[in-house]
Amino acid sequence: MRILIVLMLLAGTAHAWSDADTVREGVWQGLNVIDTGQTLFIARNPTYPEGDRLREYHEINPLLGRHPTPSRAAAMMSLGAVAHVAISAVLPEKARAVWQYVTIGESAFCVIHNHQIGIQISF
Repeated sequence: MRILIVLMLLAGTAHAWSDADTVREGVWQGLNVIDTGQTLFIARNPTYPEGDRLREYHEINPLLGRHPTPSRAAAMMSLGAVAHVAISAVLPEKARAVWQYVTIGESAFCVIHNHQIGIQISF
């Protein structure tokens, strides 16, 4: 709850927003939706067959924990989406672009890696 209050206060200090900011934010938010679906898949399927043994899927985000419940995963990923917009809004133009590009890269890496190891999207 405290985080939401801080985010609302920070929203009053928002800097001008460009079309490029909107595109970058949309890309990140889209990746976040995919990541959320993959995280929900992990939450519902903590193990997977590999040959004659079971391997373990686990979350690497320390805020979620290794085996989050689906409701915790959905709530935290939703909070992350709101926080990302709020942080983007309060950053100056150049810092915002850096923030968005870095987080897009990190999210894309995670989504691609998850796909490569067989994690599906599940809502």
